[in-house]
Amino acid sequence: MNKKRRVLTVGAFLCKECGKITRIDERGQVYVLAPVKCKSCGRIGPWRLLLEESTFGEEQEKRFLVQVFPKKEVQGSLKK
Repeated sequence: MNKKRRVLTVGAFLCKECGKITRIDERGQVYVLAPVKCKSCGRIGPWRLLLEESTFGEEQEKRFLVQVFPKKEVQGSLKK
């Protein structure tokens, strides 16, 4: 059975230098991406992710069933 899990869709990041919030679209990302540069002060961080200001969605958790079959040896064949 597949479960739904909460995923970050838009991250709200607080610039610790100037206190302004920058929002980043996180959809389709494997890891959370922080802003490269603050749009307000131009600095490269440091950043704090504000969960209460961020947006979350639900994503279907995908599970795959992999079945492995043992190799069959043909009778009378020699291993090299």
